[in-house]
Amino acid sequence: KAAGGLGLASATPRGLRCSLERRRVAPKVVRRTQVKATESSEEPGESRKVLKNVFYGASAVALPVVAWSEVVTLQTGEGLQGAFLGGLEGVSYLVLLGLVGKSIALKVRTGTGLPAGPYGLIGAMEGLAYLEVVGFVVSQVLHK
Repeated sequence: KAAGGLGLASATPRGLRCSLERRRVAPKVVRRTQVKATESSEEPGESRKVLKNVFYGASAVALPVVAWSEVVTLQTGEGLQGAFLGGLEGVSYLVLLGLVGKSIALKVRTGTGLPAGPYGLIGAMEGLAYLEVVGFVVSQVLHK
């Protein structure tokens, strides 16, 4: 093998050119296969809509629980009593923080808050969530 063991016909430029021309390889053909969706599979956007609606429903339940908790905290100095109500209160505060966090993230990213939603209910929940966060801070300050 001439020219450093590369298998070239000769070390001359003409021989190099001829050798390279003979060794051209046809490009590989890659075929893409299409997978047909079955009737039972959901679109990616559909499951996202369901999760969003569940989140807004949980927020609608959480807002009155947080308001009730703040009233009880102002009157008694303690939160809701009992294992069930205490757990519901804790989860409600987490959902409230999620709603406010989502609103702030959307405001930073797009310049607008949550969409108004049907009959303006989501926008109203957003406003109530901010008021309840302020109420929580005030109840904690007044408690001490």
